[in-house]
Amino acid sequence: MRRWRVGTISMGATLILLGVLLMSSQLFGWEASSLAFTWWPALLIVLGVEVLVYIFTSTQEKPVVHYDFLSILFIGFLGTIGIGLFLMSSVGVVEEVKGAIHSETTEGALPKLEQQVTSNVNKIVVQAGHNDVELTTNATDSFHLFGTFESSFLKKGELKAEDIVQVTSTGNTMYIQLLQGPKRNGIQYERTRFHRTLSLPANIPVEVQQPPNDLSVSIDTLEADWVIERTSQAVVDIGESVSASIQVESFHEQVGWDVEWDKEKQIEADQSEQKLYYKEKQYGEGEHTLQFNELDRFTIEQVGTRN
Repeated sequence: MRRWRVGTISMGATLILLGVLLMSSQLFGWEASSLAFTWWPALLIVLGVEVLVYIFTSTQEKPVVHYDFLSILFIGFLGTIGIGLFLMSSVGVVEEVKGAIHSETTEGALPKLEQQVTSNVNKIVVQAGHNDVELTTNATDSFHLFGTFESSFLKKGELKAEDIVQVTSTGNTMYIQLLQGPKRNGIQYERTRFHRTLSLPANIPVEVQQPPNDLSVSIDTLEADWVIERTSQAVVDIGESVSASIQVESFHEQVGWDVEWDKEKQIEADQSEQKLYYKEKQYGEGEHTLQFNELDRFTIEQVGTRN
């Protein structure tokens, strides 16, 4: 009578299952990894049946199933794989691996936010948190926030306005805090990137704290003063009707080398022995101020047509 070892059928079933999964993946585009993680417990069932058959037939004179050193290797190998897959599933490693394998970047529009700035607000503080943002002005009494996002784990429509910005008013000051995109920790660190445009009312003074390293400011109209804290680089577009004085302070003498400044001088820095340079360019009557503090690089990219 033909005899076989415990674990032989399980090993054969493993190879057959693996082959079927790979072939199905090739022919039908199925996700072999998902199918394998779903059906791997069936191998433990087959292996358990083999062991039970051995137990019930071992008392016979010529049992059809025997248990020897190779059987121990088969059981040990398949059992180790099964326990490993169980532990990986329990702690979420399987989902992390599947997520990393099937990771795709989603691009979409951010939820638009429009909020009226009440008449008692006489200053807006933008806390950018070094996040990417382009600043513009508008002729309304509201601020507008819009843009796009890129994420490998968020889908379109999952973001809400409160995931992007937080608005708080204290006294006569409105604080607009730009939030960082959601993150996901794990085997592969992932974060969501925002590309935001913030349009502010032109008639309210603005202070920008912690601007991004590369800041873009597009001014179509300006009826109040702006102050922008230290940043690495700023690019400014000035509309044709803007009457403003652009003022730049920098520790680099060559800052704004491509701008024909109206005024340049060296001034004393408050808490530094370095030389601080002040440069000024006026458009129109220069009624309002657009002030940049401690810039490294600066340029005025576009200037609207002027009479």
